Amino acid sequence: MLPGIQSVFSDFPFSTLRYPANAISFGFNWKWSVGPSAKRPPQDIVGIGPAQAMKYGFDEFMAMTQAHGAVPKDIQIMVTIYSKGTTGLTQLQNTAAIDDAAQSAADWLEYANGKDSSVNLGGGVNWAAERMKNGHPAPYGIEIWNLGNEPWGPGEFGNDTAAADKYAAMVRPIIDSMLTRDPSVKITIPATGPATSQWNTTLMNHPLLKGKIYGISPHFFPDETVVNGAIPLGVAKVASALPAMIDSAVTKGLKVIVGDYAHGIPIANGVPIGDPDLAMQWQGANLSMDFLLMISQQQTIERANFWAYGLPSGTWHPIRLNSPGNYTLMPVAALYKKLFPLFLDRSVSVTTVSPKGSDGNSYAVRAGAFLSADSASLTVIAVNRDKNDPHLMSVNGVQGYSPIEIRMLSGDALIADVIRDEPAAADASGNFSLPPMSILAIRYSKAVVSSIAKEESLTYGDWQLENYPNPFNPVTTVQFRVQKSGRAVLSLYSTLGQQIAELYDGHAEAGTTMKYSLNAAGIGTGVYFLRLRSNGESITRRIVVLK
Repeated sequence: MLPGIQSVFSDFPFSTLRYPANAISFGFNWKWSVGPSAKRPPQDIVGIGPAQAMKYGFDEFMAMTQAHGAVPKDIQIMVTIYSKGTTGLTQLQNTAAIDDAAQSAADWLEYANGKDSSVNLGGGVNWAAERMKNGHPAPYGIEIWNLGNEPWGPGEFGNDTAAADKYAAMVRPIIDSMLTRDPSVKITIPATGPATSQWNTTLMNHPLLKGKIYGISPHFFPDETVVNGAIPLGVAKVASALPAMIDSAVTKGLKVIVGDYAHGIPIANGVPIGDPDLAMQWQGANLSMDFLLMISQQQTIERANFWAYGLPSGTWHPIRLNSPGNYTLMPVAALYKKLFPLFLDRSVSVTTVSPKGSDGNSYAVRAGAFLSADSASLTVIAVNRDKNDPHLMSVNGVQGYSPIEIRMLSGDALIADVIRDEPAAADASGNFSLPPMSILAIRYSKAVVSSIAKEESLTYGDWQLENYPNPFNPVTTVQFRVQKSGRAVLSLYSTLGQQIAELYDGHAEAGTTMKYSLNAAGIGTGVYFLRLRSNGESITRRIVVLK
């Protein structure tokens, strides 16, 4: 990898991945991607030539995923489904054809997951032994294998009932061959369009596939550019169709795995609208967040592969070349990296109430919430997808949690290459103002509820912590009282959890009210937290400094 790219990519976080992408549309042969690179036969994996030996093959891909924290069982492998010499193939299918697709898929499965090199279920080459010889003694343990990429397209089968029948007949031998090698493998099939499309309905009910497949794998490429006064393909339209697809799959005992997502490139009459990099710039990042928050509320989606494309034949480029050797992440990729830690173990069901967008979209703001497995951490993320108008948002239902970081992400323009990342705060009424095309991210931690008071309390028995006026500028009077005599510490914290100042540290008599004058000039506009600690217990008070 080029050193300049490695510098921005080395710590990029991964979770689920899909491999080898569009390469299977050009006859990708996995066997030519493993072993000593000098001995790998050349192949044209993107259809633009010239054919080259793959220095970056399957084992290199797996090494990358593991270095970036992805778990092999969460990888979805794309299997080539066309065999050379099959009659009736279209031109595109012939381009994608390899020698004996069923044998190839089963061999790949054995290479990836074979545990014992003394067992060679498929005969011929002992692929588990080959993997070990290539320096990978432990099996990868890849579970999910998808049959094809978008075979329902017009260049392949088409998407009517007859097309689905042909697809089922072609992939059934591949499925049988793979299950013979590993009965635990999870096989998915491509889905398309509305839930009731002939392709989906036929395949989910097909006798050749019954009991053989794990789930369906739709692709989504929304774009919210207004064309002729309307949004032809937006997140709202996907959201209205997706539940029906999910419900249909669930009735068949099937999972839904979003195999492919990216911000579509706006095109009118076959011509790109505006900047062809828009999909990777701030508009693409904002739309991606809208989509991700939307699918996080669909409870039966098992996983989703969000693609920041790096395809040389396309116009999706997640990394920008600024000058020779100098690279930066485009906003879509930078957004994934920034917000990856905020998508915790569980998605929390939320309700977002929002006005319509200025472009006529059914909503302007969408929000989602995520909770850690131990419930100690909570995050709330909201996106204002309105290109013209700001919107106010209040967060409810987070009782028992305290904010520790609040950030507002935005771009100077829809085509911005850089994300503006700034601290944010609620106003005196507790509302957040979301500028047009912005993303609000709030991290919370579980409040420590002591025996004396909940964290939001102001007074409790002989305890007291208050200030007046609040909000304030330029000065407020902080008044506090402790329950037991002893050392008392009064501190001021930012919303990031950073201690700004220690306002008092000394002895305090029980029941005696103490006062402290706090000047706004020394801390600046925003939201802060006062925390009073004494005798192992504490109480917290939110304060607001006005402009």
